[in-house]
Amino acid sequence: MINLLPSSSETIVTSLEMDEINTRLEKSTANTVVWDREYKIPNDKVFYGFVHNGNFQLALRNMRLLAFTPMMYGKIEGATSGSIVFLNFKLFVLTRALLIFWSVFLIIAGSVMSFVQSNQWPILGALGILLLFHLIAWANFKQQLKPMRTALFKLLA
Repeated sequence: MINLLPSSSETIVTSLEMDEINTRLEKSTANTVVWDREYKIPNDKVFYGFVHNGNFQLALRNMRLLAFTPMMYGKIEGATSGSIVFLNFKLFVLTRALLIFWSVFLIIAGSVMSFVQSNQWPILGALGILLLFHLIAWANFKQQLKPMRTALFKLLA
């Protein structure tokens, strides 16, 4: 199935043991929500989020919160000679909800206007704007995914 919302997934095979990966992630993660401005984060923390029993949910620590920042969901599984890390990158829940809302709104508004005016141009305009919204979302998501992947790979190296 084609996913219209920005997302990405990958699998990393590493020679590090599961406990070592968990420890490294815990040491570099501030256990707080991203929008908690009162909490002063130490400089050695690379990520915001939670690490628990081989599962993690992380966001890259930025100086400011950007709308299309990916959230990294991961699961660590032990293997015979190391570990396998399964990663899924998605938009924050609120960003996904807003993108879905405005997509549905544009389609409904364009359809109603096309029906009322007996003209196909309003729906074509709405679909064009929708395409532009999604292209911007995908481009920003991919752009902000690169530093997150780099920070994770540096951590696991």
